Amino acid sequence: MVEGDSGLLAETFRDDAVRALAWSVLSPNLMDDVPDMTFVATEDVLYSETLSWLKSLDDDPTRLHEHLATEASWKVGVRFEALLAFWLRWRPDCALLGHNLQVRDGGRTLGAFDFIMRCQDGRVEHWEVAVKFYLQRRDSDDWSAWVGPNQRDRLDIKLERMRGHQLPLSSLRESQDILRSAGVLDVPVQRGVLKGAFFSPWDRAARGPQGSRSATPRGRWVEAHRLEDYGAQVPGCRWTQREKPNWLGPSRCDQGLPMTTDEWIAKTNARDVGRPELWSGLRRNEAGLWLEEHTLFLLPSGWEN
Repeated sequence: MVEGDSGLLAETFRDDAVRALAWSVLSPNLMDDVPDMTFVATEDVLYSETLSWLKSLDDDPTRLHEHLATEASWKVGVRFEALLAFWLRWRPDCALLGHNLQVRDGGRTLGAFDFIMRCQDGRVEHWEVAVKFYLQRRDSDDWSAWVGPNQRDRLDIKLERMRGHQLPLSSLRESQDILRSAGVLDVPVQRGVLKGAFFSPWDRAARGPQGSRSATPRGRWVEAHRLEDYGAQVPGCRWTQREKPNWLGPSRCDQGLPMTTDEWIAKTNARDVGRPELWSGLRRNEAGLWLEEHTLFLLPSGWEN
């Protein structure tokens, strides 16, 4: 298996939650080169050991399901953080010292540490994590050209917040008491985790923003009034909608038949697309499984204006 290969993840893991966990841990970061910021590298996730653990978990995912039930939320970011917490508590090479630790200055909240952990060599690390889905709104590789589906978020703003506020939080004088209470006496190593996917317009060449990884998952976006034009390019696909918080990892269908492209277009034309929707396009493999081949954001008409 190649790190971040969505097709192999979908083929390997039957359980939806385990597949989301595998993607959350093993997929590459969105970005490869961000000045003054260090990401957790794929070689730092105990790849072989984690893969074996995930395969065992796929045989009996009860513990994972119970964990997610205690962290129930429709928010994709909350689900992502809950999955990483489950993995970090398992990791045999580190001890999780703190999760979502609040930092306050008097009555004012300065922020919170996502994860504080101690490695086997004694090194303490502070991780800030996020999962984002960014759509290219302008024909540019500038970070500011990439926005969230509801256009309330931008890649440049998120990266600046991570490197300028969230990660340096563990260096502040006000943070030292909460770190000492977790047994941390020195400023920890600060590293980011930023997973997700980039989506380009369906009728333009696919590209990512400056500094993005070549292995980063890619998708397309289309406004509802152009769906028929897009559908003509993928006539053999079957389609299933991804409802929040189940946006993480590739989709798979073991039973029944997802909608054909023609059925999908007809049903979309008969309703109002009032908000961004994430869809997976599936194709059948030799074993008869419907596995994700495409990801698409279906957007309200006029979204780009």
